[in-house]
Amino acid sequence: MKQVLYNLLGNAVKFTESGTITMRVHLKDTGDTHPLLVCSVSDSGIGISEKHLELLFKPFEQADSSFARKAQGTGLGLSITAKLIELMHGTIKVKSKLGEGSTFVFTLPMRVAKKTKRKGDSHIASRIEEINTLAHDKYTALVVEDNEINQVVITSLLSQLGIRCIAAENGEVALDFLKTQTENTIDFILMDCQMPIMDGFETTRKIRTDPHYNRFATTPIIALTANAMVGDKEKCFSAGMDDYLSKPVREATLKTMLLKWLKGR
Repeated sequence: MKQVLYNLLGNAVKFTESGTITMRVHLKDTGDTHPLLVCSVSDSGIGISEKHLELLFKPFEQADSSFARKAQGTGLGLSITAKLIELMHGTIKVKSKLGEGSTFVFTLPMRVAKKTKRKGDSHIASRIEEINTLAHDKYTALVVEDNEINQVVITSLLSQLGIRCIAAENGEVALDFLKTQTENTIDFILMDCQMPIMDGFETTRKIRTDPHYNRFATTPIIALTANAMVGDKEKCFSAGMDDYLSKPVREATLKTMLLKWLKGR
């Protein structure tokens, strides 16, 4: 839900140069044991034309070129949002008019959670303890991600684990930073695949082959991918990446990935 709200509020801020942005949340009684959480995010921004509304939740679709130039992204945010809501058995709708703003409304069924001891809980506790031990070693991560909302989510997750984060908005900025490092001060790199100016594939190839970055030749590079295109996994490995995480990044999978690549470094 946090990722959903980051995406919807982030878009509202991005496309509202002046005016207001409002979020409303309430619980709707449906008469049974599963009330609905109803959340709306409204803005007075540029709005969306009727013909483009049906494209909003499809991967790699943006309303028009002016959106693309302003957003500097691939249009995956709302696709991911819709998928997350679907996985939580909810629905999302949008109302908008060009020049008059937009309102996104999503509903989620609520239910009472019962605490039960599951098989494997002791193993999970053991893994968490391993993560806490890793965090005490004060690792440093370079997060290469053009979407500011995703940057906030990922760096927050890492910071909670005690890992220091350095963020770069594209591959070119990341390479400029690495050039200034006289030693290998980065323990691992989280690399977004689709970015403006220089994408993650080209950036990784330069780190792996350019003599300027010899210090980072063995630094683990973990791809951040929305898994929206067939062959992305093979493309990541071909570019020199060591592993990959699917977006949206989840805390559990991030912890597992860190144990895999940081243990012993």
